[in-house]
Amino acid sequence: MPAHWEVHRLKRSAQLLTEKTDRRTNPVALENIESWSGRFVPTDTEFAGDGVAFQHGDILFGKLRPYLAKALLAQNEGEAVGDFHVMRPQEGAIPRFLQYQLLEQAFIDIVDGSTFGSKMPRASWEFVGTMPLPAPPPSEQTAIATFLDRETAKIDALVAEQERLIALLKEKRQAVISHAVTKGLDPSVPMKDSGVEWLGKCRRIGRSFASSMSSHPSNKGGARSAKATRWNPQINGAYSRWVASTAACSILTKTKCYQMT
Repeated sequence: MPAHWEVHRLKRSAQLLTEKTDRRTNPVALENIESWSGRFVPTDTEFAGDGVAFQHGDILFGKLRPYLAKALLAQNEGEAVGDFHVMRPQEGAIPRFLQYQLLEQAFIDIVDGSTFGSKMPRASWEFVGTMPLPAPPPSEQTAIATFLDRETAKIDALVAEQERLIALLKEKRQAVISHAVTKGLDPSVPMKDSGVEWLGKCRRIGRSFASSMSSHPSNKGGARSAKATRWNPQINGAYSRWVASTAACSILTKTKCYQMT
């Protein structure tokens, strides 16, 4: 930590708000806050019961299951419904910088380790309020918050692009599977109408191919019927792939997708 920075307990930097209100101008619950980013997530849920009133610049910190890391910087006034520590930054504490501090991994880990209750673990203000935090001068807090806004926006944009790419790759994966199990691997094989709307066309194998296989060396003693040749496990790799593709198509459609003409 820089030598000129101070260390303050959280309760010195932020005042805990406890005033209840039954108004519903802008209710916020834990489900409205995205973990780790602190973004507001709108929902259609209607909330009952009293909430804690907050105003622009206040911070809502989720005390239930704090490992979820939910801390919202209020952009307007409203009501915190549910398990929150609602804080009002004091003089010398920049709200955006304080929000980043509350979402810092080490802070979350320590607070999470202090929870009580096995099924619904909560962090008490008695513990959270005594957490020591670095306190740079306000000008540096503003500069740090601005830097983090810019850099995290770049990272979020990269994450969004990677998620879009992953979605496209998943679509391609399904397309490759669908094409292989319904149309096989050889694009030169003639196609026929399967008679199934969602399946479309599938492979059509002519008698000439089956007949040519009857003379394969594995067919001891000469020609066999097309049916026998079709299921001969000793035939070459290409014909084996055709048999496998036939079986897959038959399973999908439960109809005779390949026929001997």
